[in-house]
Amino acid sequence: MPRRFHCFSILIVLLLLLAGCQPVSAPAPTNAGQALGKHVDGDWPDMSWDEVLAEASGQTVNWYHWGGSDQWNEFIGVTLNNQAQELYNITINPVHVNDTAEVVNKVLGEAEAGRNADGSVDLIWINAENFITLQQADLLFGPYTDALPNVEYIDTSSGYYNYDAGRAINGQESLWGTSQMVIEYDSAVLNPPTNIYDFFRYVCDNPGKFTYPAPPDFTGTGFITNLLYYYTGQTELWLGSPDDVQAQFDELAPALWEALNDIKPCLWRGGETYPNDVTELRELVKNGEVAFAMTFGYGDTTNLIADGVYPETMRTMMFDTGMVANAHYVAIPFNSPHKAAAMVIANLIQSPENQLALMRDVGGTPAVVISRLPQEIQDAFAALDLGPAAYPLDQFTPALPQLGDMQPVLEQGWRTNVLEK
Repeated sequence: MPRRFHCFSILIVLLLLLAGCQPVSAPAPTNAGQALGKHVDGDWPDMSWDEVLAEASGQTVNWYHWGGSDQWNEFIGVTLNNQAQELYNITINPVHVNDTAEVVNKVLGEAEAGRNADGSVDLIWINAENFITLQQADLLFGPYTDALPNVEYIDTSSGYYNYDAGRAINGQESLWGTSQMVIEYDSAVLNPPTNIYDFFRYVCDNPGKFTYPAPPDFTGTGFITNLLYYYTGQTELWLGSPDDVQAQFDELAPALWEALNDIKPCLWRGGETYPNDVTELRELVKNGEVAFAMTFGYGDTTNLIADGVYPETMRTMMFDTGMVANAHYVAIPFNSPHKAAAMVIANLIQSPENQLALMRDVGGTPAVVISRLPQEIQDAFAALDLGPAAYPLDQFTPALPQLGDMQPVLEQGWRTNVLEK
């Protein structure tokens, strides 16, 4: 071996020996979750939020949601997706559905097939009976809602936070937004009173201009639920199970049926038929056949005016005794492989900035308490121009609860005692 190569070899050996004598430092962890190696599957709830963020980084959330609104699709697929990628290295994959029941059936089917860890659904826009179905089947992850950092902006003592359609949430779905029914009316044709008794007298003084969707349409059931509370004088009672309150319902509900039958001849087409849903009802408004519609979508009326569907004279009203309200949530299936990222998205949509965007961009009503938000966000809420059709936020009448297990009883009662009379 030439001497120069022999010396070089000795040098290499000496360097390697020297390196072996030095302590080797591990690379600094980028965050606590990576250092500890914790994962939601197996370690939850014994995890910090930093550990959740660590696991979530790089994940894709398959978010199944109703896809019937361009504004909502844009908000989820573009606005929220961009934020998730920039802030947390998370991608949202929106999966549009026509009916949330489709997603519920998918999760049920995967559970039946034994897919307990590699489900196709990470997040669902959900509420009411769809939530109850998955909760009863023990197919939801949680509790997790109290762990979301943005919960500080939400009234955790509220019915919205704790109950959905009369059922205890138990931390298995997190609030996204709320909605309260409003009645839309054409102010160029009518200017109705807000008391229910006077409203019905007014309807009969102006026959043919009012109707409502036939239950079990969601909005139609919401409308007669308002009347159930008014004519029976009971609210919380009807959140019980039929086994507990059926006798009281049979005793008190006839006042409701009587009121609805009294106005039947005053309705569109003499109450002989009813629209199947809000879409059909709005067509009647558009064609000038009726002057009223109703919705749970706060910004719907303004958007429909802007789109030329409604006349510019459409306005909204609430009954002075209150209007039925509901909330919409997101939930994480038991077999989601990306629970950490799903929780991050659930927290992201509760942020002050996105609660503002919810109202500004898609006409949703926020789930947060506005007075708890940073002052600049409060000011931005106050500065929103929601259009003349939007009911003032500070004038909302009491939010009345949705029915739970008594809802089918009410719907069947309407069919038997009103529709078929």
